[in-house]
Amino acid sequence: MIVPLNIVTTYPVRWGKYEILRDYVQNFYDSVDHKDWSKKFQYAYDENSLQLRMWVDGVTFNYEWLLHIGASTKTGNSENNAGYFGEGFKIASLCAFRDYHWQISMSSGKWMLRVLTQENTIDGVAVTMMAYDVTDANEKEDRSLLCLTGISPYDYQLFQETLFSFYYPDNPFMGKKLWESREGAVYERTNKEYLDALPVTPEYGTRGLVYCGYQLLGTCPFRLVVCLHHYKKEDRERDTLYTFQVIDVFRSIAYHINPSGALFMLEAMRRYWNSYPHKRIDIDTWSGVIDLLIQNVASSKK
Repeated sequence: MIVPLNIVTTYPVRWGKYEILRDYVQNFYDSVDHKDWSKKFQYAYDENSLQLRMWVDGVTFNYEWLLHIGASTKTGNSENNAGYFGEGFKIASLCAFRDYHWQISMSSGKWMLRVLTQENTIDGVAVTMMAYDVTDANEKEDRSLLCLTGISPYDYQLFQETLFSFYYPDNPFMGKKLWESREGAVYERTNKEYLDALPVTPEYGTRGLVYCGYQLLGTCPFRLVVCLHHYKKEDRERDTLYTFQVIDVFRSIAYHINPSGALFMLEAMRRYWNSYPHKRIDIDTWSGVIDLLIQNVASSKK
């Protein structure tokens, strides 16, 4: 059964390979608890066929979630539904198919689909539109599986680096854990090399990293990995954090972190101890963060 999508292939959106792979991975990431990510998310790469397969067992969903812009299985109540298989999947598939000529297929439960194009006419003008070729699976499988064909060894390396842009306990960017709560976490930064494709806040380099909403969105000038879990940001906004946004994340963490964690952060931020506002309202100064950390440390009888 050919199911047309209301997306013309000339739709002016351009995602790079990193953004495409990140969005595909995020679909799976949102379907499991981040604490179980390394155990539940699986993938395999065949260099001969240039095929990358990624899947999660025990997670299924209806393919109709892939048809509508704005639809997300996150609106359901079932904990066994995959997360953001919806708008992101369609846009990622458009860019992957159109710009990089990847072949995309998806299966879940008792169905499978293949991404293709279909000729159509709008007001007498011939257009090419995205579509799915949906078929019933031979046997129902209790998993969701995505297959990408046309993935070069470089693309596969990029995919592996993309995995590090998500928050999970054994992420190789994260060393010793200094503090964690439901609001966020702070780790020492390891010496793991940072790939150019990952997001960078230009003024701060790649010395430290900032995760927001469980996803890597920026960097900081300290050998820290700072993670703010409850970060209000629309899912489709994919821009890297600006300096003032990084400072806002640190300010939130400084408010919640315990005194021992605050002391460690203060030591790591030593070169900014004498920060002060250069104007009445200065969104780029670290002084407010330093003040909060000092107050936090001072609140402890130890």
